Amino acid sequence: MIDELQEECAVAAAYLKRPLPSMLGGSTAAVYTLLSAQTNRGDLSCGIASYNPARHHLIDVRRGKGTVSDLFGKPGSHELADQLTAYEGPVAIGHNRYATSGHNSDPKALEYAAQPFLREHPKRCKEFAFCYNGNLPNSGELRAELSGEAENYHFKTDTDTEVIRVYITRFLRPYNTRLDDDDYVALFADLCSRFDGAYTLCLLDANGTLAICRDPIGFRPLAYAENDDVFAAASESSALRLLGLTNIHALQPGELLLVDERGVRVRRFAEPKQAARCAFEIIYFMKSGSAFDDVSVQRARERIGAELARVETYQFTPETVIAPVPKTGIPMRTGYVNELLSRGVDVRITDALILEGHDRTFIADFGPHDRFSRMRIKFDMTPGYLAGKDVILIDDSIVRGNTCRQLVRYVREHGGARSVHLRVGAPPNRFPCFYGINMPTRTELVAAHRDEAAVKKEIGVDSLAYLSEPALLRALARPEDKRVQGREYCLGCFTGDYPTPFGQKRIAEMLRAEEHVHR
Repeated sequence: MIDELQEECAVAAAYLKRPLPSMLGGSTAAVYTLLSAQTNRGDLSCGIASYNPARHHLIDVRRGKGTVSDLFGKPGSHELADQLTAYEGPVAIGHNRYATSGHNSDPKALEYAAQPFLREHPKRCKEFAFCYNGNLPNSGELRAELSGEAENYHFKTDTDTEVIRVYITRFLRPYNTRLDDDDYVALFADLCSRFDGAYTLCLLDANGTLAICRDPIGFRPLAYAENDDVFAAASESSALRLLGLTNIHALQPGELLLVDERGVRVRRFAEPKQAARCAFEIIYFMKSGSAFDDVSVQRARERIGAELARVETYQFTPETVIAPVPKTGIPMRTGYVNELLSRGVDVRITDALILEGHDRTFIADFGPHDRFSRMRIKFDMTPGYLAGKDVILIDDSIVRGNTCRQLVRYVREHGGARSVHLRVGAPPNRFPCFYGINMPTRTELVAAHRDEAAVKKEIGVDSLAYLSEPALLRALARPEDKRVQGREYCLGCFTGDYPTPFGQKRIAEMLRAEEHVHR
């Protein structure tokens, strides 16, 4: 992506079915591995909570700023070995975070907001740790309700995670003994009745029970797998393969996984609603080796490229080269080129932009005036490599347009391109996201109040083409689908049509405020 977005989060969980003496740290090591494979989904803060019945602290949590290798130590280090020993346990959950609520610039706020959250209590059934991926558009209303005189709760952060902890705590008030499966179903049904938005949630209690849920709309991905030794779950299905797990399943919307010494059970806590998977997960955020439910991310991105090629009107010459913007642009370029070749178009490809680092431009906020220097750190390109060429850049989306403009300049000035043409694997982003992607307000979105010609002029390209909404849905459809169901994906950031009541309420408030400003 030329204009970097901030991802919502990643969750991970592991349960050892039997002791594995060769596995230092037990489930904590497994969660460390899962989180290491999901830093693409957030690297501002992280944490792991483990359960160990041999400890005085049945649930112990280590959380803080940075990635798991920053917090626990790098692979193979003595520091990591010490941390895995200190937090060893047969059950663990973990979290990578990039804030979509809360203050990212306040170091103390980052530390407080790191997950998992722990709620301590003398009774085992009321002590728990949890983490979640998503965002609740109605968290402000929920917080106001809890902060009133009747409830009188005090909040230490402004994250919706703390709101979730309060509601779990309230539900557990009457319990004095271990919860059974029906109790957990009732707990998550109660949360579902209150929450509007996206959430995949992992909960670990002081009896060693692991509970994992996915909201009834299925906004965010959640995959799980097991073998004779271990059960594991993660936001990215590709992460599970690092544990040697192959029989991978998607947790369905409205389903609850319960794991303890009795085994693994799947229960339904809410009837699934019309699916509204986040389209941006496949367009940009997820790893290419993952699947969103049963849709291969890699293949979907290739289909996006093919859809772009099917409506291509550019007249190719021997001086035209096709270049992807790494990383997501690479499979899109593959589909684009293959489709052109199938039509008999003679094309030339180049990997002009070389991804040097794995950090993202939003992690260190250099500000819009420093993005050009930051981009030079991220991308490398041989000077004059594109000299005299007409370059077609393939990328997944344009958001603000700031870094897009700088990249086009970079390709012209540093690469020597004669002309630059941008092909975008998504429709124009005209609206914000309320469900876990920290997408800018409408005033920052380059396409919010501009047509295609105006965006083209703003970013300085010779031609610009977006993917249409019907073409995107065709690319994201499951292979067996006979027809495209538009509501299988949330396209709110493109269309302004949101699948939940509070999403609709938030955009209505935003549009009314815009009208008031422009009167």
